[in-house]
Amino acid sequence: MMSTWNPWTHHVLQLMGVCRALQLHRWVIACAIVAMTMVNPTVTMAQGQSPEIQATLSNTIIYTGESFNLSIEIKNGAFSSADYPQIGQIPGARVLNRVPSRSSSYQIINGNASSSLTYTYTLMAEREGSFEIPSLDVVIDGETYTTEPIPFQVQSAATGASADDGSIPDIFIEMEFDDRTPVLGQQLLAEVVLYFRNGLEVQSFQPLTGWSADGLWKEELEGQAQPRAEDALIQGQRFRRASLLKFMVFPTRTGTLVVDPFPMVLGVRSQVSSRDPFGSIFDSFGTNLRRVTLQTEEFELEVQRPDNPPSVDLILDAVGSFTITRSASGREVQVGEGIEITTTVQGTGNLPLLTRPQLEYPEEWQEYSPQEASDFRARNERVEGQKAFTDLVVPSKAGRGEVPAVDVAYYNPTAARWEVVSLPAIPLIAREAIGQTPVQLADAARQFPMMGGAPTWIQTVSIPTWFWQQGTWVSRLLLPTVLGLGLWVLMIARRIREQQAPSKQRHAAAKTLLSQCEVHENQTHHARHGANESTSSKEIQERYTVLVQQVLDYLRLKLQRPTGAFTLADAEKLIDSMAIDQGFKESSKGLFKQLSRMSYSPAASHEQLCTDLDAVREWVDNAENALKQKRRS
Repeated sequence: MMSTWNPWTHHVLQLMGVCRALQLHRWVIACAIVAMTMVNPTVTMAQGQSPEIQATLSNTIIYTGESFNLSIEIKNGAFSSADYPQIGQIPGARVLNRVPSRSSSYQIINGNASSSLTYTYTLMAEREGSFEIPSLDVVIDGETYTTEPIPFQVQSAATGASADDGSIPDIFIEMEFDDRTPVLGQQLLAEVVLYFRNGLEVQSFQPLTGWSADGLWKEELEGQAQPRAEDALIQGQRFRRASLLKFMVFPTRTGTLVVDPFPMVLGVRSQVSSRDPFGSIFDSFGTNLRRVTLQTEEFELEVQRPDNPPSVDLILDAVGSFTITRSASGREVQVGEGIEITTTVQGTGNLPLLTRPQLEYPEEWQEYSPQEASDFRARNERVEGQKAFTDLVVPSKAGRGEVPAVDVAYYNPTAARWEVVSLPAIPLIAREAIGQTPVQLADAARQFPMMGGAPTWIQTVSIPTWFWQQGTWVSRLLLPTVLGLGLWVLMIARRIREQQAPSKQRHAAAKTLLSQCEVHENQTHHARHGANESTSSKEIQERYTVLVQQVLDYLRLKLQRPTGAFTLADAEKLIDSMAIDQGFKESSKGLFKQLSRMSYSPAASHEQLCTDLDAVREWVDNAENALKQKRRS
């Protein structure tokens, strides 16, 4: 049944909110729901929806002699009756109340009223060990529902008491790798993990810019879930543990790699009203919120080369679990035409770092314009996808040949062994092109541009035989001259375009950054009016974060840096190493520190952002002049 909103609904909802805020008795809220359903027929009791049942423990790591709660919650459905579950003996614990306590709640979402019912048992841990709360049956409106089992651990009470000496801080973060002694190129999962004691609630977290790890290639993981806290024991003391950030790293050199501290700013307050000890970044209830700056400890990785490489034709720099294949776009062509030979590496591992394998081709088949194509993603705690390497081979004379068979090896760190893949031979046939002599075709083949990057496909032109039979000496001399001149002009034009492209990109980078500064200033001007202080501060910090990335994008284009990890600290080091005006180096250092500081400063204001935007504009002008002088020198 549908109906329009009436003003009584609004008043009733307000009443319910007041009741909850004042912690009035549940029957007041129940009366409010009844009143609403009477005045507004759009409110229903979620008929037809099956209830959900879930069992939870207040702690999953308990000391001997310590009590803890087992809760069975029935929610998200309309039901008239629910029997409390009958629980028997719990291994490792004793049930203190055979009749559970009962609590209920009511809520309205999109006009649908729903209720939840929770039964709570109190248990006491009796002996050490690993145990499990078994599945429990609950009868709801005559139908039986079953909970999932819950594992828990019981530790010695003496261990916790003796270790609780205040030597461990209440809150700290650690950088955790799944392997501290990897091989070169091995895929590693790196996690920034938060540990905190009960009674603290984490409202927000924000990594600081500038983290780098020399000798490591980093790939950000996609689709990271909201952090969830779980129980953990550290030196016998109970903590909560939450994985904040995850990313993949690959060692790029052997030896001892020093992983620098990872800095992070967190919003923390004492727990007041949240059921989830990790809290919500959107929950602003309470007045004791404070910002805490933490960083991980510096530690080392010991990177080794894989032992005992096999005696094979080719060893790839691939480390992971892969399938390797090779294919050809054709097997038979005319002289002067090309065939694409593609080697594909597919699987999970160090795909971003793979380099082109050096394959052998028949002497009469020239290799031109190699290219790479990558399709991989960092997700599900690994980098997976494929990378394809394609060569264009062109025969210079007619005949048969083949791409020889080759045994290719790569290292699998999971299995701790070398894997060998046999790629079969590919037979090739080159047939005589109509109207062309072998000598002329060989000369034409030598005019293909031998260069890297994107391939340049050159279409051959077949010349009729009657031209050579009936043409004069002028035509025979003129045609090769015109063709040679045309190829030379094309090559010169391509070189000019390649030389001009970076210059155009560098020039456009300055215009792009300056235009973005105008956008930020306009947004700041509009946001000044009508925004409360907390909202304004958060928005300003977000704009600073975006501005930092735009400055980095500008520098990446100006300095022709490859895509990948590039921070303000990296930019500062790069500028400091350049033979460039010292005044510009110092101004860059000051600007970078200011942008990094304001990105996480609670004192950020609209006025300060406008001041820093002016500083960015001035810095761009100085950068253009300094880099122009460097190019001239």
